[in-house]
Formats: sequence, structure tokens, C-alpha cells
Amino acid sequence: MISFETYILSIIGIIIIFLLVFIIYTINRIRCPYHESSKKGKWFEYRYKNFYIRLEEIIGKYEIEYDTELTPTAREMLIIPILELQERIHFIDWNQIKETLKVIMSYMKRYPSEKDKHEKKRSALSLIKAFWGKYCNIPPLCAERDKKQEDSNVE
Repeated sequence: MISFETYILSIIGIIIIFLLVFIIYTINRIRCPYHESSKKGKWFEYRYKNFYIRLEEIIGKYEIEYDTELTPTAREMLIIPILELQERIHFIDWNQIKETLKVIMSYMKRYPSEKDKHEKKRSALSLIKAFWGKYCNIPPLCAERDKKQEDSNVE
């Protein structure tokens, strides 16, 4: 039979282990405040919360307008270049962003990937196809096609 002192020491040991685990967890949360978001693949949601929310609203509007739903991966892939652009130039022309998103959503609606052809939902494959189909004619992300056409007209 276990003595009373051994029993008490075991209980204290278990409590100490739980406290250490809690302290380590808390320290990690303080050092990495977007820890939970990064598990979901949305590390930038933490960094650009207001900007991200506005983009989500615009994308949601176009999903309704085009009766097309993006998968979470496609949605984030669509947002990343816009976030990087904002990081570089620190100014976003929201009208131009809306037009860009409208062009991409329209293209995905008309020309989905083979996988998405018979579904309302559009995956990252459809987004890649839209980027490819409109490359590079989606300002402000890219406007090289227009510049190349202008250069060829000059010659």
C-alpha cells in the first residue's frame, strides 16, 4: 500500500507538470501571437487584419455576383499577391483591386479547371488557370501584356 506522503508527493508532481505545460504554452503564445492563425495557413490575417477583412468582403461580393464560391486555398492564393503589393508600395488603389478581382472571378466562372467544371466551387486550380489566362493583364498586380503590345506597336 502507498503511504500518505507518497500519495501527496505524486499529486504535487502532477500539478507541477501541468503548470509547466501551461507556462510553456503561454510563453509560445506570447512569442508567436498569430500562432493559431498560422495553423490555418492565415499568418497574414494577423499581420494585415483590416486590409484582409476588406479584401474578404470584396471577394465575398464577387462570389455572390458570379455565383461562384472559392475554396479556402484559392481565396488565400488570390489574396497573397495583393498583400505583397500593399507591403511594397504601402498604397492600394481599391478601385483597381476591385477591377482585378472582378476580372479574375469572371474568368474563373467562365473557364474553370477540369476538376471544377461541374461544380459551383472554384479551387486553386481554377485560380491558377485564371492567372495564366489573364497573365499579365491584371493591374496593379501585373500589366506586362499591355506594355509588350505597346512596344510591338512602336516597331
